[in-house]
Amino acid sequence: MHIHRDRIDAALTSSLRHLEDSVKALSSSADEKAVSGSLWLATADTEYAVFLMSLLQEDRSEAAWKQGVASKQTTVLETTLASAQELIENAKANVEADRFEKGYEETWKARNLLLKAQELLEKRLKDTRR
Repeated sequence: MHIHRDRIDAALTSSLRHLEDSVKALSSSADEKAVSGSLWLATADTEYAVFLMSLLQEDRSEAAWKQGVASKQTTVLETTLASAQELIENAKANVEADRFEKGYEETWKARNLLLKAQELLEKRLKDTRR
């Protein structure tokens, strides 16, 4: 369990770092390549944390909170990134306090928001190329 917590913490820490880089690139230079690269790394780290936390779950049934995530997602990239960042910070705090189930829920929701952010960024890139 201790090894998993260390790996989860490292993945969430890395995800936050990449997410911060993505937000900075988005606000300062609007360098889409930098935003996209950092966002991809944040999403990959978050996905890894979700996987590790799923291994710690005793109840493998589909949780109710997994069902309603899509309808609550925002369509503004900056807001989506901020929401994901807040969820990851909360998840990290929950993991550090050994509240893996709540951390898993928050990480799962953050993962979905990051995937949505990637879609929003792709749409923005397509719109600017026209």
